[in-house]
Amino acid sequence: MDVISLLQRVPLFARLNIEDVQEIAKKTKLHRYQKGHVIIEENSKDDRLFIVVEGKVQVIKGLGRRNEKLLHVFGQYEYFGELALIDELERSASVVAMMTTEALTIDRWNMLETIRRNPDLAIDMLKEMSWRLRATTNVILNTIGTLEAICIKCHRIYDKKNDWVPLGKYVQDYSESQIKHSLCPDCSKKRMPQFYR
Repeated sequence: MDVISLLQRVPLFARLNIEDVQEIAKKTKLHRYQKGHVIIEENSKDDRLFIVVEGKVQVIKGLGRRNEKLLHVFGQYEYFGELALIDELERSASVVAMMTTEALTIDRWNMLETIRRNPDLAIDMLKEMSWRLRATTNVILNTIGTLEAICIKCHRIYDKKNDWVPLGKYVQDYSESQIKHSLCPDCSKKRMPQFYR
């Protein structure tokens, strides 16, 4: 595999001169993941940038939990994992191979060295991160909408029609989410004490 020509196809590295791309290529490692393999685990410490060479991955928040949420899918020549390069915090989501996937990785130290020599690379990363943040914001707003106000006592929400409505009705009216209604054990005991004697 010609890592140099591959890196030149990645938008993040497209503006770099050939010498810098060659330097990055020397510092990358190739990994192969089978379908279903968890490449990055949410809340883990990992300081590598991943570049998809072949295949696809999905970014999932809450992997394996009831509230699991697909955030994004990345394919050939796209990259992920850049947040950990910058903030050095735990991974904010899991990344899972959707099919057999090959990815190049470059660790934080080597990537930061490259950025120091090529400040435009940092600008390009910031642009991409800005785009991803906007996309995430849209997902959130499309899920619950914009909250005007919420009552601290009864938790009713002040909606766009200037009415105070229950949270469930607000979510139903302003999002594609569905809320199932039920009673928690504590409320059930209060409302139907005859069944708990």
